[in-house]
Order: sequence, then structure tokens, then C-alpha cells
Amino acid sequence: MNRLDLTENGKGVVLALSEDLVEALTVSDLIDVWPERHGQWLLKPKLNRVGALRAGQMDVVVHPKAPFHSLFFMISYARHPSEPADVVSGSADDDLWSSVAKTLVLLSRRALDRGLLHGYVSRDDSLMTVKGRLRLSDQLARHGGMPVPLEVSYDEFTTDIAENQILLAALQRMVRVPRLSPSVRAELSQLIRRLHGIEMIHPAAPLPPWTASRKNRRYLPALDLAETILQSTGLSLNGGHQNVASMTYNMADVFENFLFVAIRESLRGLGPGSTRDQYRTVLDTDRTVPIRPDIVHTLDGRPVAVADVKYKVLGESSGVPAEDVYQVLAYCTALGLHTGHLIHVAKSNEVEGPRRIHITGSSITIQLSGLNVTVEPAGLLDQIRLIAERVHVKQRTTATVEPVAFVQ
Repeated sequence: MNRLDLTENGKGVVLALSEDLVEALTVSDLIDVWPERHGQWLLKPKLNRVGALRAGQMDVVVHPKAPFHSLFFMISYARHPSEPADVVSGSADDDLWSSVAKTLVLLSRRALDRGLLHGYVSRDDSLMTVKGRLRLSDQLARHGGMPVPLEVSYDEFTTDIAENQILLAALQRMVRVPRLSPSVRAELSQLIRRLHGIEMIHPAAPLPPWTASRKNRRYLPALDLAETILQSTGLSLNGGHQNVASMTYNMADVFENFLFVAIRESLRGLGPGSTRDQYRTVLDTDRTVPIRPDIVHTLDGRPVAVADVKYKVLGESSGVPAEDVYQVLAYCTALGLHTGHLIHVAKSNEVEGPRRIHITGSSITIQLSGLNVTVEPAGLLDQIRLIAERVHVKQRTTATVEPVAFVQ
């Protein structure tokens, strides 16, 4: 087996590849494959994409700036910030597929320790006896004046519910990944057998909806990882006549979703108000130029703080990009705020203190906060609490601008 390790948004590598392998590698959304010269191909990570690709006898791993277990923590926290997060453990040199599979086994066992979760599911059926509610219109349309069968609707208490269906689908997806160890594959298969009788989700169908509650709380860590696997992992059994498995994440989306939820949770602990993402408003008095700041904190319905999130390192060589400053400046102007925040990835493996850009001829200041994403999950949350404290500092509205109302 050949393994190729690449870094997120890093330089590519030129390799000699067979046509079958090239066709298999192009199936994924993880890397681009470009012809270089006869039999030689350039493999380069796609923008902000990280993850793993297994095709034939080749493994490609694109490492994020953060450790993989921090990546999974950010995904889990963004979904359920109040729940303790179980993350994929292991170092960056570990086999990501095995780490994810082993973690899924561990969390699934915890979820199923007390047996399969039950719940009520609404059913429409044709029965020979009355059960639940008769659907009179369907009865007349399908059976005319015949007394049976009866078209009925009823609620059934069953294990065939969304939570078990999602868990089963993730286990089935992982057990098909090529070259898992026999022991891990056996553990996955054993869990699949425990879910016997649960309806399978078609690979192209959307995941069934479910809601976190006290009853399914023991399932939450397993469901978080299961949904992540189903949304990010693709399988192909005939890509270039090779077995292909790919696990791909868009780090910009992961980072922005995590930042918003973590900032919102920190601001809740600091005082009143409400925090919105993608706050829809307009820049001009004629309301023809829409803008959507990433994060806006309001008090009594009035914006008091604004932040923009950029999944990129700022100031590495040529300073802060002017377009990013213009964007936050526009937000401050429209919302009538003296201070705007620009949250980005730190340029080193250390926590960056805030930097300020004072706008010439204006009372507006842009404050930059760099987040070190290479630290452990607890360190990530500690940094965000500090950023939230800066965002929470009481804002003064400008005297010349009337803030524009939120657009529904």
C-alpha cells in the first residue's frame, strides 16, 4: 500500500499513476488531478478541503491545520454545544479511517448498551381491522364501497426510527471502506446485526429528521459522528475499476459554523442579548445593496456588535487584505458601530493578541483576533471566550448613522 500525505491548501506532488488509479482519484472532492507529462500526474488538495481518500492500494491524506480530532470536535460542538463531545482520537500519523471506524464502534456501543431506542412513528397502512384513524377519502378512492381492507393512520411504538436508521447507515458505510482491519470490520458487522430489522436509508436519500431530547441523549455522540460520516464520506465500487472511499470536509464551513456557535454560547454567559449568524440587512438608504455579516449581537433588537469570520491566515506577508477590512468597515457603517471584529486563523501556533486598525478620518476601529486552531478542543474554547469578551465590550453607536433594521 502507498500512502501520500499532503497539507491543507499546500503544494501538490507529481506521481506516476495508472489510468485506472487516476480515474478513481478524480471521483472524490478532496484533490485535483492534473496531467504533467507522460504517465506523470500532479495531485493537489482542493481549496480548504481536508480528509482522506482510499483508492485501490493508495491512501491519500490531506491534513488540516488543526488535528483531525479537533476537526471532529468542531463539527460536534457546532451541532450540540451543551453536550460533552466525544472526538476521534489519535495522532496525525494514524490511519484516519481506522480512527473514525473505531470511534464509531465505541460510541455506537455506548448508545446501544441499554438496548435499541424506541419511538413513535406515524404509519399509513391498509389493514383488515380498524387501527388508529380511518382515512375516509383514501378508503373511498381506493376501495369504493368495499368494507375491507381499511385505509388507516396510526402511531406505532417501534425501534425503526430515524436515530437507529442513521446509526445503521453510518455503520454500513464504514464497513464497506477498503482495507479496514479484520477486527474493526468484525466489530462494525456485529453492531449492524444488533440493528437487524431497521429500515435502510437509500444512499441518495436525505437523512431522516430527528430532534435531540432527553430520551435520545445517550445516542447524541454516536449520531453526531454518524451524520458526519454520512455527509462527508463517499464510496464507489467501480471508480476506475478500483474500490474508492473518500472522506472530505470543507474547513471553511467547519470553522465558520463552529466559530458562530462558540461565540454565541460565550456571549450568552456574558450578558443579555441575542446572537445571529448571516444577519441580513442593507448598506444603503434605498435598500438596494444587501449585506450579511457573519455574526451580529443585538440588544433589545438593536445591533451592538458585529464580527466577520475568515478561514485564512491574515498578515502573513503583505498585511491584512484590504477587501476584508472594507467588508467589516461597511458592516460598521451600516449598523452604526464604532468597532468591528475580524476573526481569522492565527499565523503561528501561538495565541495571537488583538490587533487594531484605526480608520483614517473615522471613529471606526477594526479589531483583528487570530485563533490558533492547532490546540486541543479545550484550548479552542478558551480562546473563543477571550474573543467573545472583546466582542461584548459595550459598543457606542455613531452619531451620524442610524442602524438599518434586520431584514426578515
